[in-house]
Amino acid sequence: MQLVAKNPDDTSAPPAAAPELALIEQKARGRLEVLRGALRRTRAASAMLADTELVSKLRGMPALDALCIRLSVLLGRPLRSFASGTDQLSFDEAWLLSVFEAMQRDDNDSYAFLLRTRLKRLDASDVHFLLCRARSALET
Repeated sequence: MQLVAKNPDDTSAPPAAAPELALIEQKARGRLEVLRGALRRTRAASAMLADTELVSKLRGMPALDALCIRLSVLLGRPLRSFASGTDQLSFDEAWLLSVFEAMQRDDNDSYAFLLRTRLKRLDASDVHFLLCRARSALET
């Protein structure tokens, strides 16, 4: 996925992109914007829901929002995101998109590695359920 700002000094014409590549880039940008919306919506809620009893009540909430809140609580801080339309990715955005891409490719080794780099084993299995639910929110 390539979401990098163009160098303003570069006056060369961009190479003609294949239609499939443009569609992939459009889907990636769409996933990023959906993710950023969930991160913005859940920033305040995750700060208030430090109690794990309250977090277990996330059932009625949209899956992507519940995932963002749960991850914020497990990491001990709200997840960071950039403003909508920004071409750069925060570490949290890049990590989450990488997790979803590994799921989409059925790359279980990368998926497990990504989860275990930031979460304890028990927390990773808990988050796996939320990731499976939230995956459809990014694909629609």
